Amino acid sequence: MKKLLILLICFLMIGCQQEVIKIGFIGDLSSERSQLAVDARNATQLYISNLNEEGGINGRKIELIIKDDGSDINVAKMKYQEFIDEDVEYIIGHMTSDMALPIIDAAELPLLFISPSISTDKMTGLDDNFIRTSPVNSQQAVILKDYCHKNNINNIVITYDSNNEEYTKNLHDYFKEIYETDGYKVNKTVIFDSLTDDLDVVSKTIIEAEPDAVFMISQATSTAFISQSLKRHNPDVELLSVSWSMTQDLITHGGTAVEGCKFIGIYRPDTTSEAYNTFADYYSQVYGNQPTFIAAITTDALIALTEALAKTNAISIEETKAALLDSKIKGLQEDFTIDSFGDNNKRYMLYELINGEFVPIRGW
Repeated sequence: MKKLLILLICFLMIGCQQEVIKIGFIGDLSSERSQLAVDARNATQLYISNLNEEGGINGRKIELIIKDDGSDINVAKMKYQEFIDEDVEYIIGHMTSDMALPIIDAAELPLLFISPSISTDKMTGLDDNFIRTSPVNSQQAVILKDYCHKNNINNIVITYDSNNEEYTKNLHDYFKEIYETDGYKVNKTVIFDSLTDDLDVVSKTIIEAEPDAVFMISQATSTAFISQSLKRHNPDVELLSVSWSMTQDLITHGGTAVEGCKFIGIYRPDTTSEAYNTFADYYSQVYGNQPTFIAAITTDALIALTEALAKTNAISIEETKAALLDSKIKGLQEDFTIDSFGDNNKRYMLYELINGEFVPIRGW
């Protein structure tokens, strides 16, 4: 009887060890601005597949459950309940800052969010179930302001997409405030909704202001369209944009018009690490193109989450969150820290699109 009991306990322990850990992914996979989430999903699938091949987390395989939020707050809230019903507690997502709002509303739900790219300052310094692996929005404004002042870029028009206002308007307002020092002045602000507005009209409004430079706070296809219109009218206009546009869609739809455009993107070290090179080779073999910034920082989010899950054996959200906070992460390209509020010390830098590649600008 005693031997039978021991065998039964061993069997149950083996069964527990083999139980899967469920990780959710949520992002906009269906609208015209889906490229960001598609790249993030691709990186997530690669990471989870590779982790499972190596034995998972403490012998437990990962089950990835993917959901499409369609950039709709109400849809996102429905998907949260689906995650809960499917026993998912850990979620990679969302990708755009407008989706910070449903995360705030979900504060009492048994879900822990690890976002690669929600950068709104609204989420800074909060004790919540939200961790991120991108720096905050206001840092982008500082980088671009410094670049514009140093290069005496004046007579600037700003255009932003109101469809992601938590990110775009926030960045516009802060940039305008700090840019308009030392005699600088924003010529005009042109607001549009990428889902409903005619971009020909948007472009015409910008052109009529006769700017020397245009700062486009928009997603890739909108940035590509506006850039083509502006360059046809004035080949010398200086184009500036943000990391939201730094996807393959921009290159595909923008063509030569977006060559030379400057972008504020996530910092990249002078020399890429062996880990990043391995990841980039694997990603390009599977998907046929080099990984974009979102693929890299999504992988960093997954590294942070899975290391915390390994430390706690995924016992609870509370223990996993505690393992994430005040931690140092060896990311794909550089080490970074997550503070006691789930924010991090990553930085931004400027890039230029040269021959279809986003090339870091150093020493400007």
